[in-house]
Amino acid sequence: MKKILFYFIFIIILIFAMPIVFTNQFKTKEVVSTEMEEEKFDYGKYSTIKLLHTETGEVEELDLDTYLYRSSFK
Repeated sequence: MKKILFYFIFIIILIFAMPIVFTNQFKTKEVVSTEMEEEKFDYGKYSTIKLLHTETGEVEELDLDTYLYRSSFK
């Protein structure tokens, strides 16, 4: 009975230890982006959007905030 319990515990430990042995270590790299520091994005250019209704061919112009607010409830 002790041998069976020992083998069972050994197999359980082996099952959980195998992925640790064969898994690669994660390496993190720090990326420094100079593009964002140099260029400030101007959101003012994109304050309105135009929607094309395909059924009627009508173009509707909306504020971006209104469009995002409405689309969150669909």
